[in-house]
Amino acid sequence: MGTDKTYQELVGMIDRNLEFLRLQRKRLYDIVFTLSQTEYGMALLMARCEKMQVTIKKCA
Repeated sequence: MGTDKTYQELVGMIDRNLEFLRLQRKRLYDIVFTLSQTEYGMALLMARCEKMQVTIKKCA
């Protein structure tokens, strides 16, 4: 079994990774929003999503 310090380090790594993912998700949303503001940008976005087999929910 690991020590309490080892567990605390692992939990810290999880926390840092979750924060990184949260920031990346926000950045991705910002990029998607920016692209979706123009017809050309939306076309590029939809083509990329189709290629990657990703669906985008319409934002209200």
